Amino acid sequence: MDTRAPVVVVYRGNQGAVAIARTLGRLGVPTYFVAHTGMQTPVWASRYWKDRKRWDFARPEADSVRFLQALGGAVEKRHGARPILLTLTDWVAIFVEKHADVLAEQFAFPRSSTPTVGPLANKASMHVLAEEHGVPSPETVSPRTRDDVVAYLEHACFPVVMKAADPFADYVPSAKVAHDAAELLE
Repeated sequence: MDTRAPVVVVYRGNQGAVAIARTLGRLGVPTYFVAHTGMQTPVWASRYWKDRKRWDFARPEADSVRFLQALGGAVEKRHGARPILLTLTDWVAIFVEKHADVLAEQFAFPRSSTPTVGPLANKASMHVLAEEHGVPSPETVSPRTRDDVVAYLEHACFPVVMKAADPFADYVPSAKVAHDAAELLE
C-alpha cells in the first residue's frame, strides 16, 4: 500500500474526521487538519494529525482558496507528493467543487464533469435528480406560500418532516415534524 500521499482534512463539524486521522495515521499517512476558527472540537486533539491549522472560512472565498493553495503547496513540498483533499461536510464539498479548477493545482480530489455536490445537498434538487434517474425517494414538495401548503394538505400523509431545501440559505430553520394539519400550518 502506498502511503506517501499526504491528506488534508477540512473540518466544519462531523466527528468522522477523527476516524480519518486514526485510520490513516495508523497506516503512516501524513494527515493534516484544518478547522474553522473558533470551533471547539475534541477532533483537534487526535495525536494522529501531522499538523493542525485554523482558518476563518467566513472570510472572502478568494482568501480561503489562497489559504488552501498555500497549505497544499507546503504539504506537497514537505512530503514530495500532492496531497489528497478530504471533507465530511456539504458546505466544504460545495466550496471545493466551486473552486475545483484552482484547488486541483495543489490537491487531488474526485471531480465530476458537471456540478453534483450542490444539487445533492439541496433536498429539492436532489429529489428531482432522484426522480430523473429512477431512484426511489420520499414524496417531496417545496411550498413557497401558505396557499401552497393548504393545497398540499388535500393529499398530505402525516407525519410530515419539514426541512429547509437549501441548507446554506441565509435563514435555515430547524427541522420539524408535523403530526397533523394544524401543526403543519403553524
